[in-house]
Amino acid sequence: MESILLPLVKGRRQRMKFGEKYELLESLTTGAVETFIANDKVRGTRVIVHILDCGPQKPNQATVQWVLEGFRRLAPEPVALVLETGKYSGTLYAYLVTEMPDESGLRI
Repeated sequence: MESILLPLVKGRRQRMKFGEKYELLESLTTGAVETFIANDKVRGTRVIVHILDCGPQKPNQATVQWVLEGFRRLAPEPVALVLETGKYSGTLYAYLVTEMPDESGLRI
């Protein structure tokens, strides 16, 4: 899984793994895009986490672009502000994290 960069500490950048940052609480959807309500351990808030297979990433393609393009091929636009995107190292799986939408945005 790709690490999340944290501020420099003693001249070195610390990394935080997905599982250290997010706790998946409830599955909302399964299929090509799996969606979960999650706890963002760093922000102390509830968020929505989407996990999907994005296919191969093009050389020099930014991870955020790769994830958003993969998401848009499989699902409608995210219903809330995108907070973070990333990939699981060594796989074609990616994640997209959004703010928790209002009630209407959670209807499946």
